[in-house]
Amino acid sequence: MKWKHAAATAALAGVVSGCQTKQPEIQRDPHPQERYEITMTIQDAPGPFRNIGGGVQYDVENWVDCMPEKWTFERGHYHDQPDEFLPLTYTKIAENVYRTRITVDALVDEDYHGLGACRWKMTVVTSRLYGKSVRFTPRLHLDELRAQQPKKVYFSKRTYLSNKLDDFPDSGEISPSGFGAEVQDELFAITLTPRRIAP
Repeated sequence: MKWKHAAATAALAGVVSGCQTKQPEIQRDPHPQERYEITMTIQDAPGPFRNIGGGVQYDVENWVDCMPEKWTFERGHYHDQPDEFLPLTYTKIAENVYRTRITVDALVDEDYHGLGACRWKMTVVTSRLYGKSVRFTPRLHLDELRAQQPKKVYFSKRTYLSNKLDDFPDSGEISPSGFGAEVQDELFAITLTPRRIAP
């Protein structure tokens, strides 16, 4: 019985390991066509920010079709969804005003496993600014980027001044009404303004 159990375990391990797939080699598009400039304006913040930057997230939108099926005891049958993050660098252009550029079609659609091309889609641009201890993360999704309209995001000054929220992520609110009445007059804002630019 012990031998049969060991053999079955080994066979199952072989099946599971056979489901493993190596990470695809993601290529950058050398000739992107959809690019944007994002201007970030900070208003009424209670102090300076450090480590201003962020990242752009890309996901494969047809992962069920282009990625091989895998199996585990915990999840059963499933498909991995590849993603990629490209760093975002801001340049200061005026007091409390910063600017960056991003590319929507930055990655090349490719057939990684002989199942058809995986189609990459940019999903969100996340900016990052640190106050005393909190990480403020205003975001622009793809539809907001393409709309090319300013997006104003509100944050609490109390949160900025806190020393007890080490690396706490705060994505803010799109309206002051998202905060309690006691902090309505203690808010600052970060406005992200996208503009499409030529390739």
